[in-house]
Amino acid sequence: MTEEKEVKINVEAEAATLSEDKQYTICCSHSSVGFIKYSSAFIISLGILTFSFIMIGLHPDSDNTIYFSLISAIMTLFINPPNIINS
Repeated sequence: MTEEKEVKINVEAEAATLSEDKQYTICCSHSSVGFIKYSSAFIISLGILTFSFIMIGLHPDSDNTIYFSLISAIMTLFINPPNIINS
């Protein structure tokens, strides 16, 4: 029974990598799935960041902790963690 589970996991992992390699053909353009996912995440994140900055600017006297939390959460998506290289 454990062999069946291992095979199933491997098949799902291969399917996930194959789905990233697919391309969508729309009219005259060819776009990869990875590019579409990244660009849509970037646009949505940019909209949320813009909204947060506008709300902080419009209401500087109120409690803006939720907007600062949104900003820091979105920034962690695009900033890679530092790597420590042992020499």
